[in-house]
Amino acid sequence: MVPTLKTALQRCLLLLAAAYLAGGHWGMLQVVAWSQMLAQYTAEKGLVKGIEETFDGEHGCSMCRMIEEGQEKERRESPALPTRAELVMKLFPANDQLPVPGNVETIRELTACAFAAPPQLSAQWSVSPPSPPPRANVS
Repeated sequence: MVPTLKTALQRCLLLLAAAYLAGGHWGMLQVVAWSQMLAQYTAEKGLVKGIEETFDGEHGCSMCRMIEEGQEKERRESPALPTRAELVMKLFPANDQLPVPGNVETIRELTACAFAAPPQLSAQWSVSPPSPPPRANVS
């Protein structure tokens, strides 16, 4: 089945949204910056020296600095996600006292029912072997 223009557009928008949520927009901008730096540095200093200066991290262009500032600003403004331990402590706070129910007799009845043997399984626990089925009268 050939995808229609509508489904192709939906898939494209979905991929773009996923890339943005994963921080891929910074990666795409960095690729553009590296491409421009590579073209400029190799034209000025040759292929090997241009590649070295592009990716060494010391000769960043203005676009690289803007990307770093944007990432840092995004990190400062976004709230920190809680750790697993913080979530557990928030969901299950530590109490020194256990809650005591008002009707203790109900608790005793519930525990007595909980440990009783189920009636439908008690037949399976018998020690005697099963008896053979009755045979029809054979003459």
